[in-house]
Amino acid sequence: MSQENIERVFEVLGSAEAKEVIEEQADFDDHVKTAKAILRRPKLLAKLIRISPSIVRYLV
Repeated sequence: MSQENIERVFEVLGSAEAKEVIEEQADFDDHVKTAKAILRRPKLLAKLIRISPSIVRYLV
């Protein structure tokens, strides 16, 4: 991914909705669990896919 897309991903992951998911469900010993919790949110998933359609593959 380009640097610009990486920055956009972090903007999405820094949003209030993403922070809520991370605070409630994050498991820093199991990063896949955290990524799946984020991907289960349709709005977050749609934003990430708009940045890079292959983002799901990178996150899981």
